[in-house]
Amino acid sequence: MRKVFFTSRRFPFHLVIYPGSGPGFGKAYGWPVEPLDAIASTAFDVAIIENRLEPDDIAPLEAFLAGGRRAPVFFKMSDPETPRSTNAGVRYILGKADAPGVHYLSVYRPAGPLADFFAGLKRSQVAVAPFAYEPDREVEAPIAGRWRRVFLSGARNGRVYPLRESFNRRASWDPRIWPLVDRLPHPGYPDTGRPARHDVMRERFVARAAASTHFFLDPSRYRVELMKYLECAYAGSVPIGAMPAGLAPAVGGNFLTSDCRLADLRRATSMPVDEATSMAGGYRAAMRAARDAQVLDAALDGQINAWL
Repeated sequence: MRKVFFTSRRFPFHLVIYPGSGPGFGKAYGWPVEPLDAIASTAFDVAIIENRLEPDDIAPLEAFLAGGRRAPVFFKMSDPETPRSTNAGVRYILGKADAPGVHYLSVYRPAGPLADFFAGLKRSQVAVAPFAYEPDREVEAPIAGRWRRVFLSGARNGRVYPLRESFNRRASWDPRIWPLVDRLPHPGYPDTGRPARHDVMRERFVARAAASTHFFLDPSRYRVELMKYLECAYAGSVPIGAMPAGLAPAVGGNFLTSDCRLADLRRATSMPVDEATSMAGGYRAAMRAARDAQVLDAALDGQINAWL
């Protein structure tokens, strides 16, 4: 099955802070990546379309979708709160629900408002295709040479990330926690036209995480598998925090479930080196296997073939 991933030629994907949005998503799966305005002249069995659209993308896309019999199209969805967006491109994508040959691809197990939207579909189908693992992004940095601390980063939003916000608050006012945590402020969203707060993104982000023994992970209130779960494995760090729905069987005992209060932080960062090395290596191996691109791609083929 020839799947082609289409992205806007006009959107500034080079400014997106992580590679899970834009061409990087398709490349991780090994799919050809083409500009969206070439969709009518590109051969494929299935088109998968990135959801970041600019105003000039709508006309060629609408012309293609209105063109009668054609191969199926899947719009990629990556945020449980997508239905609340006021972005014109997102509203267009949501408005194509149940249109002939139009379907959706979610990078997370459907949750929150997006799950409610999917539940209301009558003809459109929903496939699930998690972020694929990219072995060439792994950083080799022995645990023995790292700072004994927990890497903490991500957006500050108590409603969406309650566990992360609780940890951030404690790390702000409790001086006993300060030596145990490496806090990296969120860089903001430069792709929206606002200046970035710093440039520790993508490869630099993983390299920064790899300076610490542990990596804090929070699946948000929706318990979804954010890209940070892969980035922890790329960094070769011990994962600590909370697991998303569906990942527990894969990572097994290689995850420290914790709300990261002082006592837990002290226990975690004082782990023997061999134990921490084993956990980090086990987590990386589990994520390599569970999110292997070929395995995920075959699973996606199975989902699509069952419907179409």
